[in-house]
Amino acid sequence: MTVLQVILLVVVLGVLPVLGGAGICRVMNIKASLAKCLLAGTVAFWAISQLIVVPMVLFRASFTAASNILLLVLIAMAALGAFMLLWGWRRKGRAAEEAQPETAAGPEPEKKEEAQNIALVSPLEEMALRELVREGMKEIDGTAEPKESGKERFPLAAFSFQSPKTEPEQKPEAPVKAAKPRKPDRYRLSSYLALALMILILGIVVYQFIVLRNADSDDSRFVVNAVDMVRTDRMFLTNPATGREITSFRGELAKDAIAPWAVYPASISRWIGISPTVFMHSVVPILMVLLVTLAYYLLSRKFFPEGWGGRCFFIFLLWLINIYGYYSIYGPETFIMIRSWQGKAIVASFAIPMMIYIFFCIYEAPKGWKWYVSLLAGNLCMCFLSGMGLIIGAVMIGCYAIVYAIAKRNLLILPKMLLLCIPNAVYYYLYTLAAAKKI
Repeated sequence: MTVLQVILLVVVLGVLPVLGGAGICRVMNIKASLAKCLLAGTVAFWAISQLIVVPMVLFRASFTAASNILLLVLIAMAALGAFMLLWGWRRKGRAAEEAQPETAAGPEPEKKEEAQNIALVSPLEEMALRELVREGMKEIDGTAEPKESGKERFPLAAFSFQSPKTEPEQKPEAPVKAAKPRKPDRYRLSSYLALALMILILGIVVYQFIVLRNADSDDSRFVVNAVDMVRTDRMFLTNPATGREITSFRGELAKDAIAPWAVYPASISRWIGISPTVFMHSVVPILMVLLVTLAYYLLSRKFFPEGWGGRCFFIFLLWLINIYGYYSIYGPETFIMIRSWQGKAIVASFAIPMMIYIFFCIYEAPKGWKWYVSLLAGNLCMCFLSGMGLIIGAVMIGCYAIVYAIAKRNLLILPKMLLLCIPNAVYYYLYTLAAAKKI
């Protein structure tokens, strides 16, 4: 790949999703960070791709048309995010300008307060003087009550003054030494050690993806589908085993038509000008290392809220287990390390942890509509990645709805959560029609 193609990949896979995610976080009033912006932008783009591509596939639209629409959607998301950021910064600037006159006029309220205090003190002084006159008149008439011991009277001009009661001088207390504040987690050596281990293990994983060659038997379907789209301008209308054109979706292609993940790498390869095989074997694994790491890091915040050192060590252990977990071609470690460019592998390694993180957020903020929208986007994302994700997403939402309703003692949660499974039911019905060759 040339330098220009690498720059374009960074823009398409990083910059544009981050801008789109920043706009989404701004609209949904979510505290934005670089990780959340990238994850939100990527998941939202995949969810929108599911809504756009599936009808185009079923109506036999060309791959070029679908690819162009996806590019427009990505650019529109990034433009919206940039606009929301500029608008937010402009509002902050205006608020700062409006606050300046108030700070400039700060002494005037203080003067008003001082005048009010003086106005309140004057009547009190007058009342004290009248009480003093009454006491003097009582002394003259001899009707004054006997004074308590320890107080002396000083007659002067028919007035009697009492000496103020003197209190023993109190020795100043020795200053209490303030306890030294506990240093935050970021200053601990163990945290930096965990960060170094995490960076080291991520570097090893990325190096393996770049230098070593990973292959899987399912590439004959997933990779071939993407290559065929660029070559023939058709979507899922070529038998990947024989290379012949077909008129209806047969076998596994019926499932791929409802979960058209191959359109995404094929579209980006077309935009950048590289082969889908190179993109899926060399670029997608590195992208998935980043996305999986960020997803698990956000999820680890629910388990290690006190500091980032424990989260970094959690990520280190996660990738260490994955490196030495190739015990079967069907294991979760195999999906993330050997088959990371396949849609079902992304469901297992990335989409499911993201759904679990959203479940945690919904439990902590039950009235936060933004997390329900995020759950819907995550569900559509799973439908886009794989037919397996279509079923797993519905099962996860259904099971969580039951547990959540019992925990909150609110049965109204069940219908609300089950409404999010409507896309799964629709896509499954379309899959049965496609498998029966009725569409």
